Amino acid sequence: MLKKLCISFLILVFLVFCLVNFINFSTRKYIFSDINSLPQTQAGIIFGAGILNNGGLGETVKDRANEAITVFSSGKVQKIIVTGGKDETAPVLKYLTQAGIASSSIILDGKGVDTYSSLYRVKNIFGISSATLVSQSFHLPRAIFIARHLGIDTYGLRADNGSYEIINFLREIPADLKAVYDVTIRRKP
Repeated sequence: MLKKLCISFLILVFLVFCLVNFINFSTRKYIFSDINSLPQTQAGIIFGAGILNNGGLGETVKDRANEAITVFSSGKVQKIIVTGGKDETAPVLKYLTQAGIASSSIILDGKGVDTYSSLYRVKNIFGISSATLVSQSFHLPRAIFIARHLGIDTYGLRADNGSYEIINFLREIPADLKAVYDVTIRRKP
């Protein structure tokens, strides 16, 4: 019995490993570090990633916002969509407008409570067919995987300007499994 349990566990670990590597491998050609190589798209997407108690931006979302400002200023996107929980979008809006981006160029989506929901809404509510996802290396493969399965012509720009905790990378394992489930059943948020 113990032997069968160990073998089953090892098979499960192997399958999860294969799935995570498939997502990373299949999306790698869409991820850019150099803004000059980045294709032009309709919108840049900033995913929510936590707001500090004082209302300021946490390191992760601040890095995303700074890269989105660069992408928008370079003319690579026409709009910026800020997604996340309802408490996450307003501080990012404030940060972007203080950086000189007109509020008319920013769309807020306070109902983007997870990556799948955010991208589903980008496609089906806001009508975006091409997007640049601005996020960290640990998040981009999953986000691109989801977006492309939803029919969005998607590219990613790395916003790796800080040092991120290992937990961010580890949480991608169950998040990848959830992403596969969501795109398989075509979940409607």
